[in-house]
Amino acid sequence: MKSPVNRQVRLKSRPAGIPQAGHFEIVETPVPARPRPKMPAIRTWLLSRKSPRWFLLAAAVLVLGGSWLFLGILEDVISGDPLVTVDAFVHESIQSLRTPAVDRFMVAVTELGDVQVVLPVIMVVLGWFIALRLWRTAVYWLAAVGVAEALVKVIKLALHRQRPGALYVGAEQFSFPSGHATLSVVVYGFLAFLLASGAPQRLRVFIVSVAMVLIGAVASSRLYLGSHWMSDVLAGLSFGTAWIAALAVAYLYQRREHLRTGRLPAAVLATFAIAATFHIATSLAADLLRYAPALNGTLELVFPKQTSVGAGSFRVAIESGFCGFDLYAIRVGHSPRTEIGNKREVPDAVSS
Repeated sequence: MKSPVNRQVRLKSRPAGIPQAGHFEIVETPVPARPRPKMPAIRTWLLSRKSPRWFLLAAAVLVLGGSWLFLGILEDVISGDPLVTVDAFVHESIQSLRTPAVDRFMVAVTELGDVQVVLPVIMVVLGWFIALRLWRTAVYWLAAVGVAEALVKVIKLALHRQRPGALYVGAEQFSFPSGHATLSVVVYGFLAFLLASGAPQRLRVFIVSVAMVLIGAVASSRLYLGSHWMSDVLAGLSFGTAWIAALAVAYLYQRREHLRTGRLPAAVLATFAIAATFHIATSLAADLLRYAPALNGTLELVFPKQTSVGAGSFRVAIESGFCGFDLYAIRVGHSPRTEIGNKREVPDAVSS
């Protein structure tokens, strides 16, 4: 198709003595084409050959699916739909399968999602990005963790949904959504995305697989230990997944930095190993008591015959519901057993 032209008629210069008539010429000049309207930058990026189409498709599924699942669970919890009955059934079924050996293992696993382990990892990764002047990546890292943690606290305080057992105080006494599940997905999941974004294919699969196993283990431990209802854990996983998937798409679109991971994986593994080892070594005994399974009957505290329980009132420290029983028994030496109810006092200065 020929491009349009603009035709003009003008007088040609003529030699001296030649009549003016007939000395005209037609001059054709091309008409400049109108510029095409520019597509939005994000549309151009999506349609470009360098666009990670398969990753974007997977991320879109995760964002939409995670958001739909989280909002659906939230609606069921607020309205008291049959999901609440399913929660109780799943809780009772899992608690009936508990054994001391698995309890010890699961308590150690759930401690991998505690702030004593997660916070050092967060700070090491943030320090790495700041040291390399990866400011945009550092902002995304802080936004991923900070926004998720803040929203979990707000939702907990707004819903006031009680846990299966009274394990915590303050905002943490409320269960929906699971903070351990959410933070594990956000920290370990988004970190896996950052580390895998520039890694070879095999290493990328390995990084993502390790993160998924760790996240799944922490989430499962919350159910096994009776710290959360099933819907709490599912809501935390779905919310965290949708959030990091949305952040991943935004990060790829706005990335202007070359992410140099270098020895970051080694630093993260070392920090995680040291923090986890120290936390488990110092907190396992206390957490075994915290997550002790529900008991039927009475608890006996047995003192030697010569032991004198201090003067004044002696109050049972464990509240009803903490371990799931209401009656406690205290036997001092060979004296008759005294059974008390929740928060009742033992006679003053009991001794033998």
